[in-house]
Amino acid sequence: MVDGQPACIHRANYLFRAVAVPAGAKQVVFTFAPQSYAWGKAISFAGLVLVIGLSVQLPLLQLLRASSQVSEERKRDAVLC
Repeated sequence: MVDGQPACIHRANYLFRAVAVPAGAKQVVFTFAPQSYAWGKAISFAGLVLVIGLSVQLPLLQLLRASSQVSEERKRDAVLC
C-alpha cells in the first residue's frame, strides 16, 4: 500500500519486492499475513496447552493413586487386627 491505496508489487533482484512510488513524502506498507501462519500458530498453541495439561495431570493422578493404595492397605491392616 502506498498512502493507504493498493499498489502493484514487483520482483526486484530476485528475492526483494519493489513498489513504484511517486515523488514526495509517501508511506509504504508491506503486509504478509497468510492463513497458514494463523493455522500454524493455533495448532502450536493447542499442542502447548495439551503438553502442559498432561505434565500437570499425570503426576497428580500418580499421587492420588498412591494415596488410595495407602488407604486400602490401612483398611486391610485394620481388619487384620
